[in-house]
Amino acid sequence: MKRFSMSLLRRSGYEVRMLVLFFSLLLLGGCLNFLSQEIFISRSNDRQDMFFLLVYHGLYSDGEDQKSISQFESVLNAGDEFAISGNWPFDFKLGEIKKELSEGKLKGRPQAERFLNYLFANLKVKNGGLYSESATGHLSGFQIIRIRGVDEFSRLANEAICESLTIDKPSTATFPLTGALWYEKSKKGGWEWHTFKRSTLLVNIPAASPEMESIRKKYIGEAVTDIHDEPSTYSLKAWKDLFSENVLSLVQESDGFHFLAGIPEEKVNRFYFNLDPQKAENYSGNLLNFATRTSLWKGEMRSRNIVQDFKKSPEKFFNTLPENKPVGLPK
Repeated sequence: MKRFSMSLLRRSGYEVRMLVLFFSLLLLGGCLNFLSQEIFISRSNDRQDMFFLLVYHGLYSDGEDQKSISQFESVLNAGDEFAISGNWPFDFKLGEIKKELSEGKLKGRPQAERFLNYLFANLKVKNGGLYSESATGHLSGFQIIRIRGVDEFSRLANEAICESLTIDKPSTATFPLTGALWYEKSKKGGWEWHTFKRSTLLVNIPAASPEMESIRKKYIGEAVTDIHDEPSTYSLKAWKDLFSENVLSLVQESDGFHFLAGIPEEKVNRFYFNLDPQKAENYSGNLLNFATRTSLWKGEMRSRNIVQDFKKSPEKFFNTLPENKPVGLPK
């Protein structure tokens, strides 16, 4: 058995999407963007709920100003949209997922329906505000997401993943033994594809022992290759970017690969994505004028103060924020 770990810190940014399995149809392109993002994760004191603070740094648009403003206003007014290391319109549009569900798109997939119904009932997004970052003058914003009963959320999500892989059998073209193992574990049920450990995310990917070395070289490459192995041709830059500014680890054990995001001992874990470092040099705050005239405008602020308030008590900070409401321009 081989065992290895890695933690590559403070390198260039990379777009990382988390938990997109059930939201892949919702990943949309657009002309609204942000330079970088910080995500902070923490549990409630009773450990039942999970809170996510999303801070968007340097909001801007590459498109026509009026069209972008209309788009900007639309996604803010929706009240249930958010982005995980991606551009705007927000990656995850809960309203669109509800529509898909109501149209019977998941007919014959009861576990997926059960998971999504739980998601709609227990996930809530609050738009914290838009502001000018005092250190840079960049237009920024923040949101807080609460998932009630996060352990049940994970359990239902894992059951839905097993159902999906049972119905849509995994490919066995490249790694036949591992593909068969995925199907076997999914059909049996009970496999924890992911779980939250305190404020960390643990993803468990089963793999067949005879194929582990090939999988490691194909998808992981030089970043974690033992010194006795042949050098990999896989791009090391991709993994350097993936682990940029974040504490992440990957461990190979007898049953597969285990990916851990965050430090288990930390009450609050932080993840940072530097999406467009070159754009920062010529940043255009072309949405700033619109933002200053919305009800979400907070004036000049320091992002670190928002983070400090979140760290003190995520639950209290979430509860003090008002309910989302239309943010259009005043009459």
